[in-house]
Amino acid sequence: MQRLIKSLLLALFLPLNWTAKTFEFDPSKEYKEGEVIVRWREDTSKSTIAKFLSAHDLHIKRQFTLLTEKYKSPWMVLTSTNLSTKALIQLLKTNPAVITVEPNYLRKITEIQIRPPREAFFSNQWALNNSCQVINGVAGTPGADIKFLAAWGLTRESPNTVIIGVIDTGVDRTHPDLTSNIWQNPLEIPFNGVDDDGNGYVDDIWGYDFATGSWDSSDSGDHGTHVTGIIAATADNGIGISGACYKTKILPLKASSDGIYLEDDAIIAAIEYAVSLRQRGFNVVALNASYSGSYSNEAEFVAIQLAGQAGIILCTAAGNEGENIDNIPVYPACYKLENIITVSATDQKDQFPTFANYGTNSVHLAAPGCSILSTIPLKYGLVNCRVVTTNNVFEGEHFEYAGVTLGVTGIIYNCRLGYPTDFPREVSNNIALIQRGEIYFRTKIANAMAAGAKAAIIY
Repeated sequence: MQRLIKSLLLALFLPLNWTAKTFEFDPSKEYKEGEVIVRWREDTSKSTIAKFLSAHDLHIKRQFTLLTEKYKSPWMVLTSTNLSTKALIQLLKTNPAVITVEPNYLRKITEIQIRPPREAFFSNQWALNNSCQVINGVAGTPGADIKFLAAWGLTRESPNTVIIGVIDTGVDRTHPDLTSNIWQNPLEIPFNGVDDDGNGYVDDIWGYDFATGSWDSSDSGDHGTHVTGIIAATADNGIGISGACYKTKILPLKASSDGIYLEDDAIIAAIEYAVSLRQRGFNVVALNASYSGSYSNEAEFVAIQLAGQAGIILCTAAGNEGENIDNIPVYPACYKLENIITVSATDQKDQFPTFANYGTNSVHLAAPGCSILSTIPLKYGLVNCRVVTTNNVFEGEHFEYAGVTLGVTGIIYNCRLGYPTDFPREVSNNIALIQRGEIYFRTKIANAMAAGAKAAIIY
């Protein structure tokens, strides 16, 4: 993007180390049409801004309080119902009170080769403990993992609850493997319609939805819940999986309304929110940012910089385009900030998968990122199942989640291959034993249900 900064005097207004990629308009539209992020000069009054906005029928969508306080100049998102982003930038560039004006970029979720939760088997979490198990037809390399078991024995309780913010599509806080590890705001009275803690957000009990301006931080897709499970799924509870940081609390920072794209202004607001919590004494130590976009943004850079000054690390994805991001940068991964850790992916054999971005100067480390078992929102209802024999995993048919079953008792009746005529009358309210072969598992199960069986074993 062509910047207004053409002199040493104007350069003094910029944050340290800020550099920007030249912006060119193209059909891909990696930005929110009709919106821009604007930074005004320090001496620009509210009345001057209001007069300009009124004259051009522009509206303030969001203001960035922490950025404004830090750099003593108003920072905001402007919208227009009749001007394109390109026209808005051209208009605002003519105003001498404007320091920078940029599109409200879109960042796309970085997939983690999502594998939905199936059974409560720690042995299938190769990223935590790689024992050469076969996942999706691929045998791993022993020890090619994050050494979770060794770390397990070293964990100690923290006197101050450790909080990790997840800037993503939201989180399903009702998931049985996540619900106990979702951070709850102790300063907010639930659902009273009042901003009890005076932070500008009403009923921000479990984080906030910065995409739509709502208390409801539930998942707009599935990515945020999946990431949350990887980080902090409850361990040792007999169900689901174990998170790598299972003693932490997750702060849901929802920045996507469609489960795919995150707008820069929502991301920046989420970072400001996390910083404000840190300033209030809550132990927010890190932010997870599993998304990327091809354009840099000054306001996002400054927000991440402020997070670093507050003692917060931003862990972000290198991306999934198979590119060298030293040459083809993506953001926020390629911002040159000391508090950013950029992570690429490895597979079960401790190799780079073909989709993983890389870069000697831009990528700091690589971690397991293929066939990762984790949680998905309960709203999807159907999840997959698997059959495990020794070290092999076989994919099964779908089943519907119905909670945790403590146990089923009954008499087992031999029902041969599971055809309708194979079920004896006595199997009703008992357990059907069915041999594999000839017809689909789902058909065998349907026939067992029709015969009144309360459970079935297929061997």
